[in-house]
Parts: sequence; C-alpha cells; structure tokens
Amino acid sequence: LAQFGITEEALKLNQKSPTCTAYVNFLNATAHTKPLEVLCAALLPCFWLYMHIGQVIHKEAGNTKDNIYQPWIDMYAGDDFAESVAKMQVICNNLALECNEQQRNEMTSAYQQAAQYEWMFFDAAWKLESWPISASGEVLKT
Repeated sequence: LAQFGITEEALKLNQKSPTCTAYVNFLNATAHTKPLEVLCAALLPCFWLYMHIGQVIHKEAGNTKDNIYQPWIDMYAGDDFAESVAKMQVICNNLALECNEQQRNEMTSAYQQAAQYEWMFFDAAWKLESWPISASGEVLKT
C-alpha cells in the first residue's frame, strides 16, 4: 500500500463501501450457514472474474514497467492463478456431481448472486461509492 501512498492510519480510517460490505456479508453468511458446495459456488465468480480481467488487461495493455498495477495484472493473468481457478472449477463441478437437484439449484443461486455482487463491486469502485451517512447519522453527501 505504501507504493500507492496509503498509510496504515489512512487504511484504518477507510470504510468499506456499502456494496463491498454487502458482498463480504453475503460471503460470510454463506460460509457460516450453507454447506461447502454452496460456499464454493459463491466464491467461484471472484476467482474466475479476476483471472479473466487480468488476462484481458494483460493482452490489451501488455507488460508496462511504469504501470503501478502491473504486479496485480501479472498475478491474475499468470499461469499460477489460472491453475488455481481451474482447480476451483473442478472442485465445484465435483461437488455438484455429488448433489441432488435442490442442492445444485442452491449452488447456482449462490453463484449467480456472487456474480451480481462482483459486477456491483467493480461498479461501486468506478463510481467511488461511499456511505451517504456516517455510522453516527451525520449526512456525508446529498
């Protein structure tokens, strides 16, 4: 974070966006209340999307030493991450094969909701989403 000019103090003061909070809460709730196969399905969109985005950016932008995001791009476009995504896909598929139709439907639902949250997560960052009021009720934006 230091390379981006972000201090530990600033990080502690930073608050997750409403969308990020909702997405993290969805994943935590899934992890604590749903079976393993549903959790795996809920986590898969993040793996898959980050790999895809990394690969597309790497292909389009190439390798630029001056790009401060190059380590992120390289990691998510790399073979090691692609291998971890493929493993996660196999795990989810194998778990689905052991499930009944109702369980597979729950996996599908969790996957779809997580994919929606992924879209919303990137959209929130693009829009610089923040809370309209503070935790104490102070209006922060109108």
